[in-house]
Amino acid sequence: MSRLFWPLAGLLLLAGCSSAPKPAPQDEDLVNGKDVRGFEHMISALSHNVNEMWGREALFAGRFDYVKYTDQYKSRAHIDFNGGLIQVETVSTIDPKVHLRRA
Repeated sequence: MSRLFWPLAGLLLLAGCSSAPKPAPQDEDLVNGKDVRGFEHMISALSHNVNEMWGREALFAGRFDYVKYTDQYKSRAHIDFNGGLIQVETVSTIDPKVHLRRA
């Protein structure tokens, strides 16, 4: 009986390990678009708000650029890592120096 037990136990162990693991439901939501759609919606809203305030002078972060908007998109800080430049700007017409300090 023990001769038959060990080969059978080994066979069952190997058969049980052969299936691929199923991804967790949270991972499927992220990959299948639920979170991607939400992220795209947020990016679209950001783009709309920035374009509404800055128009053609709107800047967005890129591979070598960091852009941070503050004061309800009225002020921004832009760091150009390639050019080594830092710009702080505002479009506020009411006390712009205060807005620049906050940026």
